[in-house]
Parts: sequence; C-alpha cells; structure tokens
Amino acid sequence: MFNFRRTRLFINLKNGKHRNYLSLTLGLFLKFFKNKKSLKKNKVFKFLLIKYLRKILILANLKNIYLRVKKTPIFLQELMSLLTKPLVRPFLNPLTKKLVSETPRNYYNINFLTFIFSQNKSFATQKIRRKGRIKRRIRRRLFRSNRVAD
Repeated sequence: MFNFRRTRLFINLKNGKHRNYLSLTLGLFLKFFKNKKSLKKNKVFKFLLIKYLRKILILANLKNIYLRVKKTPIFLQELMSLLTKPLVRPFLNPLTKKLVSETPRNYYNINFLTFIFSQNKSFATQKIRRKGRIKRRIRRRLFRSNRVAD
C-alpha cells in the first residue's frame, strides 16, 4: 500500500496490517544536490523518486499494489505512468551483484489492484468566509475616497 499526498510526495510502503516497511520523501535526495530546498517542488525531482521506487519494487519482487492517495495529488497520472514504464538504463542489484535490465519484451509488470482516495478536496461550491465589520468599514471608506468621476 502506498500513500501519496498533494504537494509533497510521501511514499510509505505498508503491509495489510499497516506496518511500515519503507518511507520515501523528496528530502532523501537533497544531500546529493547540495541541499537546494527549492528542488523539492520540482517535477523532475518527483520523477526521480518514482524511478527509485520502481527499482525498489523490482528488487522486492512486489507486483500487486493497493494504492492509497491522500488529498488531491499533483501529477498523479504522470507519476503512475512512469511507475509502470520499464526503466531505460540497467542497474546493479546490491543483493546479488547482478545487472538488472528491463527490455520492452521482458519488463517487470506492476498491477494496481485498488485506488483509494481519502481527504479529497471538494470542487463543489464552498461557503465564502464573511469579512468582519471593521474590514467592511475600511473597504467602504477606500471605495468612497478612490471614487473616480466619469
């Protein structure tokens, strides 16, 4: 089970009993980029994390995934397509010291069994917050003083 959140990308790999096996965040890669915090909001940086996650899934041999998404995610469709595409470059398996390469014919297939969306943002009309009495008086004064005659 994975958790995705809106602006920040937090990935938690959990089992059915909600035991956390892996936790990935964008800050994990910051030390390799000289701690530039502005990169955390970068789209390419999120794609790097998803490619890293695909490598971990290949090494762990996980094929069936339940996906849980918190709030309204950004780039969800692009992130999911990148997660299911084969990797371009081969990588070294640290456990067996063998080269793992995915070809278009022979690649690791990931199945998403369910998508669960929680704490979504409602796109319906929402109640507009009223302004206080003092702010209304100040606004009326500004409109009266800045009135332009036609």
